[in-house]
Amino acid sequence: MDNEQKKAPEKASPPQQPAAATKAPGKSVLQGVKGTYPVNPEKHLPEYSSLNVKAYEATVEGDKSTKSFVLICPKEHSPRISVLKAAQNYTEKGLMRPIDWGRIAWKDGREYLGIAFEQPLGGRVLEDLNKTMPPLSEKDVIDFVKECALPTLNFLQKNQITHRRINPTNLYYADEKKKKILIGEAYSNYAGFAQPALFESIESSMCEPYGRGPGTVQNDLYSLGVTILFLVLGHNPLIKKPGSNDEAVATPAEDDVLYDRLQKGTVSAYLANNPVSATIGTLVKGLLHDVAEERWTLQQLSDWISGKNIVAKEQKLRGVTAKAIEYSGREHYALRSLIHAFAQTPGKAAEVMRSEELDSWMQERLHQIGSPITLSDATKPLKIPGALGASGSEIKVSKLCMYIDPVSPIRYKGMNLFPGGLAGCLVECHKNGEKKQTINEIISQNLIPDWKTINGKNKTKSGVKIVDRIFNKLEQFLKYPGLGYGIERCLYQLNPYIACQSRIFDKHYVASLKDILPALEDVSKGKNKKDLFFDRHIAAFIMARAKDVPQQTVKELGNNNDISANLVGALRLLSYIQDAYHPRQKFTGITSWLSKHTDPIIESYHNRNRRRNLRKKVDSIASQGHIKPFIDILDNPLERENDSREFFAVRQKFSALDQSLSRLRNQEKALKSHKHPLENTITVLTSALIMFLALMFTFKEYFLS
Repeated sequence: MDNEQKKAPEKASPPQQPAAATKAPGKSVLQGVKGTYPVNPEKHLPEYSSLNVKAYEATVEGDKSTKSFVLICPKEHSPRISVLKAAQNYTEKGLMRPIDWGRIAWKDGREYLGIAFEQPLGGRVLEDLNKTMPPLSEKDVIDFVKECALPTLNFLQKNQITHRRINPTNLYYADEKKKKILIGEAYSNYAGFAQPALFESIESSMCEPYGRGPGTVQNDLYSLGVTILFLVLGHNPLIKKPGSNDEAVATPAEDDVLYDRLQKGTVSAYLANNPVSATIGTLVKGLLHDVAEERWTLQQLSDWISGKNIVAKEQKLRGVTAKAIEYSGREHYALRSLIHAFAQTPGKAAEVMRSEELDSWMQERLHQIGSPITLSDATKPLKIPGALGASGSEIKVSKLCMYIDPVSPIRYKGMNLFPGGLAGCLVECHKNGEKKQTINEIISQNLIPDWKTINGKNKTKSGVKIVDRIFNKLEQFLKYPGLGYGIERCLYQLNPYIACQSRIFDKHYVASLKDILPALEDVSKGKNKKDLFFDRHIAAFIMARAKDVPQQTVKELGNNNDISANLVGALRLLSYIQDAYHPRQKFTGITSWLSKHTDPIIESYHNRNRRRNLRKKVDSIASQGHIKPFIDILDNPLERENDSREFFAVRQKFSALDQSLSRLRNQEKALKSHKHPLENTITVLTSALIMFLALMFTFKEYFLS
């Protein structure tokens, strides 16, 4: 299991960061924990970039001889801080270690997390997976495993973390002579996100990149196996006629590659047209076994490198037959291939599952692999005509696939993930609102506990323990619609190092509770100041990071029907942060900003004079820079009690006078109906008028101004 999930506390604080990032003329400056690093925003270095993370030329302040670069990490992704910290303590030479990291003010006016590295002297081993490279000799490959890969993976396993981005485009030559290889960084994005599916196990390649999770060392060993095959061949094993260094050739589509691997097994699919030596063949087959329990362990790899006779187990494909069945435009010989196709088309699958031919074919495959699942029982709900709507079909087919193919990820409505990848999925949901409902249903329909029940005893599975540790809390968070809860709370609870995603902090990198008030102060003084000073993201971020939020504040924020209570709760949270992190610092911009948002709290009082006095007091403290006085004034228990008591007493008087006025009106009607003399009518009306004036005078303090 990954240390990111095991050791990262739910109330974790990101690494130390400076209070503000600075920008030198023509350059941005990374404010690291250990020092400062001027960065040239105009000097992009694509050889160190990946996907949405770009690298730029940098220098170490006071050390012009060391060539460096800085990765600018996207704020909407969660950096792997636990891996970053561990890698900084790595003393061997096989892994690209970070020099430092911290906040950086960038040329677009926004702040980001920057990670500084020393530039490798020999450049990248392979620029593009679709291009060729000079093949490495058998000796060079074994030296790479012995001197680079094995020590790195042993170090990562000892620290209970994983790399999840071992591939030839993330390997670098440490020296100009290109003799020593370094494994590149794996810190700027969540685990597995930047890894091509070609280097992932069959199960992990089924997942969305953001849903793979940290995995285990078995994932890294698998990636190492594919990487070794690249190095000895000098090209992508899936390309029959690779291009030259200057000419790229497109690889087959990922779906086609996965289909081929499910039918034949990875070793057969990758080695079909690529003969290798017996030595490399043994190494690759040991690392690419599709059954994780049969794949070589680090110890077996170490023994093999040291010369021991370690044999790679032959893979026996189960659930594969010479008789194919056609579904969704493809002929499926393997049960797993068909099940994966079902997961991609659940509506159609629910209908097709009623077929006797398919029922017979699948039952035979299940019997062949010794599955304890009885197909007729598993598919029984699907065979009742009209029993399921579209959503019901999605859920039932998802669970059916899970039970028949338990080693694969959860597959539901196009979102495929391991429980350990739920954190990445929540990040993706923040960027793509359409996926929020899918995540809500995955959690509410208990797909994750069901997966855990099936795989709970399988120690090689990704994310089993995370289910027990956090899942029940996620369910509770989703049940409450108030501030501090919902999908936003789940996001920060599972991603302890992601920056606050509030639009209020559009230009600020708020990575810890300590960063919130300085960022709000800066926003409060800006020309484009937002109307709001507090939103769902800020509330959820604080609630997930804070250690001891008072229960009263939790209730106030959770009251989705009381705006004034929400505002009081927000004030309490901000006051909590000021007391904890900035007790002597004044935030006059924030307090002036807050004073303009207190009307709902003031209007919750009944007495007009009291409301008027509260507004005067709020105006008087607006420039003081401290948040707690707002709470003392606006939510004073004694004032609240007096206001409620007085209002209750006045309501009783009002009720009594109203009843008296009603009696007078009834008397007037009676007089009119009996044609009493005019003077009697005048008397009654005069009494009614006096009563009404008394009513107005009594309750004038409780009418709206």
